[in-house]
Amino acid sequence: TILVPESWRLLSRYERPIGDETFDDAEIRIDVPAYPDEHAAYVLTRGAVCGMEGEYMHVTPERLTEYQDRSPAERMLVHEWAHLRWGVFDEYGDNENAAYFNDKGKTEGTGCAVEFSKKGKVLDSSGRECNAGTLTRSCRLETDDSIKARGSIMFRQYIDSVDTFCDDDGDDSTRHNREAPNFQNRFCNYRSTWSVIQSHNDFRGDANRPGPVDQDTKPKFRFVHAEARFENFVFVLDLSISMGRDDKVDRLRQAAHLYIATASPGTRMGIVTLQTSGTIRLPLRSIWNITDRQTLSRALPTKDEVGGHTGIGSGLLKAVELLTGERGIDETFDMSKVRRVGGSIIVMSDGEENERPLIEQTRHLLKAAGITVHTVGLGPHASKRLGKLSEDTSGMVFYTERDGSEANTQMLNEALMTVSDMTSRGTDPLMQVASDVHVIAPGARARDRFMIDAGMGRETLFVVMWNGTVAKERDVVRVRLTSPSGFVTSAANRTRYTVDRSFRTIQIRIPSMAQSGWWVYEIENPSDVAVVQQVTVSSSTRRIPSDNVNSLPSPLVVTTFVSAMSVRYPQPVLVTARVMMGYDAVVGANVTAEITRPNASRVQMSLRDDGIAPDMYASDGVYGAYFSEYASDGRYNVIVRASSDGSAFAIRVQHLDDIAVQRELSAAAAAVPTTTRLSAFMRVRAAGAFELDGFN
Repeated sequence: TILVPESWRLLSRYERPIGDETFDDAEIRIDVPAYPDEHAAYVLTRGAVCGMEGEYMHVTPERLTEYQDRSPAERMLVHEWAHLRWGVFDEYGDNENAAYFNDKGKTEGTGCAVEFSKKGKVLDSSGRECNAGTLTRSCRLETDDSIKARGSIMFRQYIDSVDTFCDDDGDDSTRHNREAPNFQNRFCNYRSTWSVIQSHNDFRGDANRPGPVDQDTKPKFRFVHAEARFENFVFVLDLSISMGRDDKVDRLRQAAHLYIATASPGTRMGIVTLQTSGTIRLPLRSIWNITDRQTLSRALPTKDEVGGHTGIGSGLLKAVELLTGERGIDETFDMSKVRRVGGSIIVMSDGEENERPLIEQTRHLLKAAGITVHTVGLGPHASKRLGKLSEDTSGMVFYTERDGSEANTQMLNEALMTVSDMTSRGTDPLMQVASDVHVIAPGARARDRFMIDAGMGRETLFVVMWNGTVAKERDVVRVRLTSPSGFVTSAANRTRYTVDRSFRTIQIRIPSMAQSGWWVYEIENPSDVAVVQQVTVSSSTRRIPSDNVNSLPSPLVVTTFVSAMSVRYPQPVLVTARVMMGYDAVVGANVTAEITRPNASRVQMSLRDDGIAPDMYASDGVYGAYFSEYASDGRYNVIVRASSDGSAFAIRVQHLDDIAVQRELSAAAAAVPTTTRLSAFMRVRAAGAFELDGFN
C-alpha cells in the first residue's frame, strides 16, 4: 500500500485510507531530511536488542533519485529492510573502528568478507596507509571494482557483486567475521546476520522457502490518498456475573467516561455489552459537543445490569457489525463480503470466555476488516486469548491485576488515555500531561501542579476522580485550579466546573487555549473519612492560523514500547520511550518507567539515552532500560513519564547509516548539532503490559 499526500490531486485509482493507513503509522516514510541536507536513509530502532523490529524507515525523495550511480536505491532498501524487519545491525565499525588491527598483525575491514581486507586498503583521510601504530578514527577501508565479494548486504551493499548476508558457514566471500568490532557482533553476541534473520518468524520452521525460478514476483501496489478523517471506536464492555464484584463495573464506567470526555471532536463511537451474548447498546455516534459526550456516557451500563456468562466472541462480532455496517455477522460469515473499514475496538473484560462463538472464531473477520482490538483486562483472570488477539491486530494490551487497588484504577484510566492518544489523527494529537494519585485525610487538602508547555493548550481537560460512594453532596471534594496568571476556577464557575457523582468525577474544561506555564490545583476533603483522588490532565497541540500543515510546529510526542508480551523468567524486558519533536530528538529529558507488579507494588527505573546497551545511540531521543525486578508470576503494567524543567533540547540527529551517501561533516559541524532549548514539559503514557511465567 502506498499512501500519497493529501495535497496531491485526487485520481480515480486512489482509494480512501482505512484503519492505521496514515503517515505516522507507515513502516517506510518518504519525507524531508531529518538532518539539514542529509539524504542518507536510516531506520529508527527501538533499542540495541538483536532481532527486534525497528520503528520505521526514513528515506528522502533525493535519496531515491539522485544517488543511483553511488548506491542504487534497490540495494539501499534491502539493507534498511533488514534493520527494520529482522533487527540485524550494520557491519560497519562503530565510531572508533572503521577498520581494526587483527590478531595476525594486519589491518582489516569490519565486514565479514575476507576478500575486502585482502584486496582493499586501509587509508587515513590524507591517503596514507594505516597500520597498527597509526590506526585512528579517520582510517577507512578503501575498495575498488576488482573486488568480487558477495557479502555482506550489511557492510558494502552498494558494490555490484554483493548479493547476500554473512553466514556462519561459507567461503571467504560470505563467512561471518566474529573478531570484527562492528555493531552486529556487539549487539547480537557475535552471531552472523543470516543466523539472526533465519530465527525470525518470516523464515523459522522452513517458512517462505524459495519458490520456482519462473515464479512471478512482481508486486501489486494499492494507492491510497491521504485525507483528514475521524476514527471509529466501539467499546465492548463485559457485564457478565463476575463483573458484579470488587466495584469493577463502576471503575469500567469511570474509565470509559474519561475516554468519552477526552475523545477528539469528530470521533465516532458506539457501545456494545457482552454477557452470554453480545448486545448493541448504542450505534456509532459522532462527538462534536458536550451533548454528544453526555449521550454516550449515559449509554454506559451500570452494575445493576450484570448477569450471565462471558461471550467475548459474540461481543466482538456485534462491534464488527457496527464498524462495517453489515448485519447478521457470525463466525461463519463470508469473508469476501467483509469490507475493509478499519476502526478500533476496546474490550474491557474480567474473565475467560465461556460461551461460543470463541475469540479465535472472530479473528479472521477482524483482520479482514482491518480492525484493531485493544484489550483492557480487569483483574487477574482476564482472558489471555484476548491479549493475543490484540497482539495479532496491532492493538495494545493492559491489565489491572489486583481488583480495586488505587494503582490499578490509575492504570485503567491511563490505558484508555494512551489508546486515545495513539489513535488521534492529524497534526494535533491529544496527549496526557499529568496523572497523579492523592490520599487525602478528613478535613485535609492536597496541593500539586502540572505544566502546560508552549506547544500545548487546546482542548485542555482537568479531571479529578474518586473511588467509593459519596453519600452526600456536601462530602464531594472541592477543587481550586489556578492558572499561571492567577485566574482561579472553582465550583462557583459552573461553565467550566462540572461535578458528576454517578461517574465520581469533577471536570474542569479550559475554554479556547490554556495558558502555558505551571498550573496549581488544590483538592479539599470536607468529609469525615479519607478519600483517594486521581488527577489526570490532557491537552492537544496549539493551532497556528494557517492552511499550510507544514507551518505547524511539530508537537513533543512520547511513544513507548515493551519488548515482549510474554516473558519467561529470568529474561529481562526492555522498556523504551521515544521522545521527539518531528524528526528532532529531545535530549536531556527526565524519563522514568513505573512498573506495577502483580502484587500491586511499584518499581521505578530511569530510562537512559546514553549509548550504553540497551540504548544504541547516545542523544537520539530513544531512552531505554531493562527491567528484571520480578516479584512473582503474573501481569506487569508499565507507565512512562517524561519531563523537563527547561533544561532539555531538541536536536537534529545525523543517523550513521547508508554510508555510500553519508555527508561528511566538518569536525566543528559534527560537534555542534542544530539545537533548540525547550520550555518545561510533562508527558505520561502507558506502555502496555507483559506476562511473566517461570518465577514460581
